[in-house]
Amino acid sequence: MRAGRSDETQRFAKKKNMVPENVRLVIWDLDETLWKGTLTEGGITEFPQVHRDIVVELAKRGILSSICSKNDFAAAKAVLVEQNLWDYFVFPSIDWSAKGPRIQRIVELAQLRPPTVTFVDDSPAVRAEALAAVPGLCVVDATGIHDLLRDPRFLGKNDANLSRLAHYKVLEAKNAGEALAGDDNLAFLRASDIRVSFDYRVEQHFDRVIELINRTNQLNFTKRRFPDDDGEAAAAISIELNPPWRQAALVRVADKYGDYGYVGFFSRTFGPDFANGRLLDFCFSCRTLGMGIEKFVYDALGKPEIEVVEPVVRSLFVPDEIDWVTLVTDLQTNEAVRPDFPEIRLRGGCELDAISSYCALRTSDCSRETSLMRSPFFVRKDITAHVLVPEVTREAPSWQALLRECGLEEADFRNDFLKPCRDGAILIYSAWGDIVPKYYRHHETGQIFAMDIPAFPCDLTLATDEHLATLDSEGRKRAERAIASLASHTEFLGGLSSELLLENLLDVFARFPANAYRCALEADEYWKSPDDPATSPRPEAVEYNRVLRQAAARHGIDLFNVADFVMAQGERLWTHHYHRIVYFRLAGAIMSRARGARSG
Repeated sequence: MRAGRSDETQRFAKKKNMVPENVRLVIWDLDETLWKGTLTEGGITEFPQVHRDIVVELAKRGILSSICSKNDFAAAKAVLVEQNLWDYFVFPSIDWSAKGPRIQRIVELAQLRPPTVTFVDDSPAVRAEALAAVPGLCVVDATGIHDLLRDPRFLGKNDANLSRLAHYKVLEAKNAGEALAGDDNLAFLRASDIRVSFDYRVEQHFDRVIELINRTNQLNFTKRRFPDDDGEAAAAISIELNPPWRQAALVRVADKYGDYGYVGFFSRTFGPDFANGRLLDFCFSCRTLGMGIEKFVYDALGKPEIEVVEPVVRSLFVPDEIDWVTLVTDLQTNEAVRPDFPEIRLRGGCELDAISSYCALRTSDCSRETSLMRSPFFVRKDITAHVLVPEVTREAPSWQALLRECGLEEADFRNDFLKPCRDGAILIYSAWGDIVPKYYRHHETGQIFAMDIPAFPCDLTLATDEHLATLDSEGRKRAERAIASLASHTEFLGGLSSELLLENLLDVFARFPANAYRCALEADEYWKSPDDPATSPRPEAVEYNRVLRQAAARHGIDLFNVADFVMAQGERLWTHHYHRIVYFRLAGAIMSRARGARSG
């Protein structure tokens, strides 16, 4: 135990079997502590420069300072203003009442846990009073002040621009306004003009992401943690957030009192099994406790699946509607994010899972039909032929038997995507699966369809025992049954001819509801960056795009090439898969063009 930590704190920690935590707030006594002498009885005899320097240095480390002193408020403030120190304190409490309840109130206002708060006072009796009022509080004798900056609990984090102090000054102003509002808390919140924005560029702020994940508790709903070392944590988070089916954003909050900065972080995974995704991280700083931010964000995301790890101080599942918070595109323009499209539908591969996560904020009805794994098969929804299976084929017993043997379901070939829709809806279609040569034709019905087991030959009937050995026992049984059925009841076609692809695309586009904004995705013609001289366009993707443009032109379908939204070489992950920010840009462009089409 380092010098400066009082006997009272040591005894309390030992009794409670507590591990010392990093300090986030220091509450200072004034007389005979921050300065020498008693302000109202003989005056200040010395204001040690080193004490002033400690307060400033703590702020630069992101550690706040407050005051709890028995003194005349105006006189004490005047001294601290003269010393250019007043603005370094938050929630100062300077009056003649007992200190215990006031210290308790400061801890509550700062929304911190007592073990992260240190109270410095020269009086043993007052330190005992503080411990009795705030169990778990750390208390330090005035003689230990010079040891504070050397104590590892006071290392903090580099905050030379004093951003944490600035954020708490906003919280201080808000609390002053709340006090003036009295008991009508809802009226105060509605008058506060609270705004929330999502920043998806999390890599630019990994230090804050790590801080929120690893250091929040009261409003950390999943309590996942990453390594204590910031470099290791950033590397681990970066790898985890890379896949296109991940979405992540920092949550920034402001109100009429000021900007609270990045106070929250969420990451979620998408897929056909989760209608609105599943939250992996969902954590918020306590500096916005009581504003309803966490519930508002959860609702705005469509109430994704989440496994809450208790304890948390607020529930996400109460029926309350947070109607005093506005979601905005950013805090500079304050343009509200409204559900300005009656419906958005998506059909295709997993790229549309990623795009849908950004579209969902702009509609109250976002539905998607996307490819999925049904072990060991990859069931494709990005195949034109799968949208075009006629009812007579779906009802044929031989077709139904083939599906059962191949691990497919009749529902895999149905779609709601092309059903009538509301005026102004958006339809987003991707048929990148047609680039892959994995087509079969059913002998009995003549129906064309695709079968896919990842890492197997395109023609599954050519799979070897070596391929099958990569599956678990149940997966192997399913694969062997499917391969036998394909060998007996189908012929392998490989890829579609350009003529048949055009025919299919024309048929699909002809079925698009005419009252919707309709668009489709062109394929990236490169596996790597087009700036890399070692790569060249892939002929099959080039031909796919040529045919797609021909079909789209006949039916007035807008086209977007995902490659146009790749801004850095590292944003291409692997074939047809991109960093999540690419899908963010693409989704924004689609909705922007849809608005233009509507207004035009």
